[in-house]
Formats: sequence, C-alpha cells, structure tokens
Amino acid sequence: MAIIPSLRKRAFGPFSGPSPPENYSPVRILGHAPSPRLRLIGPFCGPSALLSVLLLLSGPWASGEEFHFRGLDRTYSQFADELAPIELGVVKVLLKSPEHSMTLERHLVRLVPAEGDSHRVSLELDLHGSGTLDAHLQVGSLAGDLEDELVVPPQSLLIGARVEIHRVPEGFRVTLLEGPKEIEVRIESRLASRIVPLCRQMALVLVRFDCGALDEALSRVLVPVPPPGEQFLIPLEELTAAEVSQFEHYLRRAAGL
Repeated sequence: MAIIPSLRKRAFGPFSGPSPPENYSPVRILGHAPSPRLRLIGPFCGPSALLSVLLLLSGPWASGEEFHFRGLDRTYSQFADELAPIELGVVKVLLKSPEHSMTLERHLVRLVPAEGDSHRVSLELDLHGSGTLDAHLQVGSLAGDLEDELVVPPQSLLIGARVEIHRVPEGFRVTLLEGPKEIEVRIESRLASRIVPLCRQMALVLVRFDCGALDEALSRVLVPVPPPGEQFLIPLEELTAAEVSQFEHYLRRAAGL
C-alpha cells in the first residue's frame, strides 16, 4: 500500500468564511489502496500521500486547534505523479519528473469547525527537494525534448481546504470537500536557459512569439490536487498515542460531545 502528496503556494479553492491569505494554497496526497475511492496514508506512502495526510488532518474544533504529526516530517520520493502543462499561445511545454524526492522539514495543521460536519484546514509546510525534470516543447507543428536536474529550493507553502473527518476502527477517514485544483511549487533548473533558445529557433519558422516568457513559467511547477470526494485513511500506526488522543478529543469537542 502506498501514499502520495502534492503542493502549491498561491492557488486556493472554495473557502467559506473569511477570505484566505494572499498566499493561501492547497496540497495533495495520493495513495494506493483496495478501494479506488479510499487512499491509505502510511509508512509506504510517497510525498503526495504526505500532503494529503496533512491536508485532510485539519479538523473540527469551533475554536480551532493546531496539530503537528511528528512522524510525517521526513523525506518522500515520487510524490507527484503528474505536472500541469505550460501553455503560452502557440507554445506548449509538457513536464514530468521521473525521479524526485521531497523533504518535509516542518509542518503545522490548523483545524477549525465549519458548516455541518466539515472542518476548515490550514496547512503550513516547510520543504525542499531534488530530482530530474523532462520537458517536451511544442511550437505549432514543431517539437523538441530536453531533460535536466531539478532542485526544489527551501520554501514555505500555505494550503487551505474544507474536509470531513470520521473516526473509524482503522484510524481516521478524511473526505476532501473543497480545495484548490492545483498547487504551485517553486523550482530551479537549467532547463529554461536551454529551452528558450530552442523555442526561439522554432518561433522563427512559425510565428512571432516572446519565448522569454518561458523563463518565468519554468521557474515553478503546478501539481494537480485530487477532486472533491477523494477519501484518505490515516492509519493509527502512523500516529503516536498522544496525537491520536488529541485528534479524538478535538473531534468530540467539534461534535459538541
């Protein structure tokens, strides 16, 4: 069984109540489990799963509560299974990272009860990573492929969403109700310095295009976030006894018990 997560800095999805901060953003974590609707978050999860766990763990108190899950601050590999393409007029760049790892240095989850049985989640992440980046450049009918090393410099992400959380025998089941469609992560690579000249050569053949705009576009990647309705299971074995107790107390308090 596996787990998987995702990231962004500016995007944010529907959020009832006060407007979110300017740099508000969501995170995603994917996994593999018997049910296509239920993802398992556990020791074998990838970076995507990490984000999902943290995102989904935001919970229910009326006054709000902060959580830190000690075991989740670690290094994850192959967390993003896909990256959003870059489209600038006639230019399109398809990106993928076949190999990468991400280290979560610190995280903080804030949970606040929302309408019905839902909870607003605010997630802070401090992370960095590295890997490889492959790019397929298309300018009209012309195409070219490039690859390079990828660096994810140290950065802080602020993510928000709305979820439902239920205690089940195996742990805590989280259902995503609202959230951003993608997460933006800042990256560093020599790909831009190689792909812009290639773009200019292609643009000369087809149509005038400012390939310099690719410099900025290639300084970040967008990672898709799971759609509303996605469910995640947080196994008890991934949490300490104190963390389970705090989480259960929070849920009882949020339910008015």
